[in-house]
Amino acid sequence: MVTDRTTVLHQQTAPRTVPTPAATATQPSSLGVRGAASLQVGLKDGRRAVSTVFTFSGLSDRGEHLALSFGDAAQPSNDRAPLVGVHMQCLNGEALGSLHCDCGDRLQDLMQDVCDADGLLLYLRHTGRGTGCYGESDVCPRRAGKPVTYDSGRPPGRSEADADCTLAAEMLATLGLPRIRLRTDDPRLVRGLVRLGITVGQTVRPGAPTPRRKLNCSQEQGDSVSLDTLVTPREYDVLRRVALGQSNPEIAAALFISRNTVKGYLQNALQKLNARNRVEAIAKARELGILL
Repeated sequence: MVTDRTTVLHQQTAPRTVPTPAATATQPSSLGVRGAASLQVGLKDGRRAVSTVFTFSGLSDRGEHLALSFGDAAQPSNDRAPLVGVHMQCLNGEALGSLHCDCGDRLQDLMQDVCDADGLLLYLRHTGRGTGCYGESDVCPRRAGKPVTYDSGRPPGRSEADADCTLAAEMLATLGLPRIRLRTDDPRLVRGLVRLGITVGQTVRPGAPTPRRKLNCSQEQGDSVSLDTLVTPREYDVLRRVALGQSNPEIAAALFISRNTVKGYLQNALQKLNARNRVEAIAKARELGILL
């Protein structure tokens, strides 16, 4: 699912505190973004996409859960509610690339839909079923030869569903996203997030048509230049934000890196593109087929 090219951008020595919504006033005061990294992920149809993966500190269960942001999904905006999907990690279905049950397929479908919508994937580790690694290994059906739908013999309990909603709400509040669209067919998740102060403006059912966007490193772009052969994922992130008109301080704040680091990435990109300034770099990148 994920390539090895993970570049850690920022590791905070102390968590960044965030305002606590009234509906989630029991959240720990230390809740914040722990760090961010640039991550390339493979999509179901063979394309690759560059995401920003966020880690968190101070979550209520003290667990390690991730948010993958595509495009500008993690940037609060008054005019666009990002599409958000929630996935619970499955040992037998996708954590180790297993084909034993259908969780891997559902994760791939979810990630492709969220990516195409410039959305956000909340990846919760071993919370939805409350069984842990050993429990999943014990209760997953032992059918050989084909993937199966997971059935532990009992529906998820209220406490498990509440835990998922709490973690998702904490992560969204930390990223400053109180208003979202939610990709789900589970009404409990919708009700839980709303109860915790997250506004769900629209629900999108799995399988609903999602406009497919072209990616800078898509296999379908025959003559386009791949990120791998020209700029790095982080240099691309900086170029894309330059194309949006952001200044170096704004880019640094958005990507959780220093202004000097932004300057370094930009200088590298200018040199690779043989460009003299920011405007020329954007023009040349687009001429080469790098979508910004």
